[in-house]
Amino acid sequence: MVWLMSYITKFVKKITPEILKIIMEPTLIILISAPLALIVVGPIGGWLGNGLGTIVNFLSAKLGFILVGLLAGLFPFIVITGMHHTLTPIGLNAVATGGDTLIWVSQVCSNVAEGAATLAVALKTKDKKMKTLASAAGISALLGITEPALYGVTLKLKKPLYAACIGAAIGGVFGGLLQVTMYIPQNCLLAIPAFIGKKGMMNLAYGCIMILISFVATFIITLIFGFEDNDRKGNKPAVATAGAAVNTTSTSSQAKISDVKLVKPTTIDSPISGKVEDITKVPDDIFAKKMMGDGVAINPEDDKVYAPMNGTIVKVADTLHAITFLTDQGTQLIIHIGLDTVNLKGQYFTSHVKDGQHVNKGDLLLNFDSKNIKKAGYNMIIPIEHGSKILELS
Repeated sequence: MVWLMSYITKFVKKITPEILKIIMEPTLIILISAPLALIVVGPIGGWLGNGLGTIVNFLSAKLGFILVGLLAGLFPFIVITGMHHTLTPIGLNAVATGGDTLIWVSQVCSNVAEGAATLAVALKTKDKKMKTLASAAGISALLGITEPALYGVTLKLKKPLYAACIGAAIGGVFGGLLQVTMYIPQNCLLAIPAFIGKKGMMNLAYGCIMILISFVATFIITLIFGFEDNDRKGNKPAVATAGAAVNTTSTSSQAKISDVKLVKPTTIDSPISGKVEDITKVPDDIFAKKMMGDGVAINPEDDKVYAPMNGTIVKVADTLHAITFLTDQGTQLIIHIGLDTVNLKGQYFTSHVKDGQHVNKGDLLLNFDSKNIKKAGYNMIIPIEHGSKILELS
């Protein structure tokens, strides 16, 4: 439904007058989305969930132990869609009729693996915020609540998620081969007592080994795979996010953007003539809340964008409304012409450069027709974000 809402939002933005956007946009989005969610998307999700349950029941009779590993490896993606709830009745029925060897067993392997991957990130990362988040989320995952680890750590970093899938699959195959059985519904490290039942102490031992395999295999694979850290040190090129102190008190066309962590303060000429404004006053949360980086905004006085320093054009947006620029000193700037102007699909914009081109300070990069853009209902304020830096750290 969120994916559909991304298109609904674009449509609503096009038809909503600028003066009524604050009230009408969210109202129209909800009025369109709510019926779709209840009448179309919800029933389809239920149908898919029931279909998944039917498929799992069928495959359990055909694939045996392989399905336990397969289901354990895929569980994070099933959780993302919410369809893991459709498997609960199957698992509960199995427990009630003699013990579960598939649903709860797979979940235990998956959740323990998710916790292991997240704790491996906590051990290896140099980013203090990520270390704190991963430590707490890893423990939470081991206790059965994987969403903080999944959405906050492994899915975000990608490679730890792949490691968790592989580790869970290895543990699941072991559990499937030895027919590890659970007599109590449980999905985490606390499942150890659930292995005690008709099969005796060997089932308990196998269950504990299965959990240990899932944890250790995932932990090691995560460390081997590695991940992109936001605060790596060493003699390797790294992408590091830098905090910026921005001088927005000046009314001149020069914006001072200073990185206080990684490089000496750098003064960069404005690429556009106009008045410098505080970026937090831009009427768009993506820029005002600095989701794309710190920076400034400029109310333009002409329709031309120039190279602020010698540097390289990293990317000209396909719709020509934005340019990513990297100075020769390593400072990356994202110049965004107007708000929501991506919807113009290049109309009223003309680019004079291409991706990868090196330019000199003062070279014309792009021009635009501000009068027609304003007539089309778009705000012409120009956010300039001080994004990540590409640096050789030592």
